[in-house]
Amino acid sequence: MKTITSTQILLAKSSLSALSQVSDSIKKLKHSDLSFDEAAIQKVSKFSEFMEKILSEQQSILNQANALQDNRDEVLINQAFQYVNKIPDRIEGLKKLRPGLEKSHKEKREELQQKGFSASEIDRVLPENELITRLDNLDRKIIELKQDEAKLKKFIQDKPFYDVGVITETYFYNHFLESETSFRNNPTCQIQYSDLI
Repeated sequence: MKTITSTQILLAKSSLSALSQVSDSIKKLKHSDLSFDEAAIQKVSKFSEFMEKILSEQQSILNQANALQDNRDEVLINQAFQYVNKIPDRIEGLKKLRPGLEKSHKEKREELQQKGFSASEIDRVLPENELITRLDNLDRKIIELKQDEAKLKKFIQDKPFYDVGVITETYFYNHFLESETSFRNNPTCQIQYSDLI
């Protein structure tokens, strides 16, 4: 099957609509409409064949697009759509965690200090780099979510192709594959982005 583009599909629809009217009008011509002029009849006949060839090519493109539409993975597409719409809220939620993590870490260190722990003892029990690691993990998750969001949007906008190759490296797709049976048996099943911070 030859690869087609969205632009070709749109052009094929437009061409079929416009050219089929022209072709139908040409087919209605009678020899008497051309004054029985043999040269004119041959030219109209050749033009009619040319139009039929173009219409056939355009219809072939639409048939291929319809086949792609029929063979697409509806469950995956629906899950991708649901998941991508939740990503902005998830990103905001993760951003709001940052001040709480910083405050909690600071309060725990101050509490240890008030209990008489020395700075070196506090660093051993609750090292400063632990907070940095947690904040880095948070930032990494936000970046990953933004990257996943961009890939999922590209996938969803890729009608009628829905090229799965666009999303194979996303958290969404890997989790979908791990739980594919659940999703296929229960399309309302949700994918959650787990907290690892």
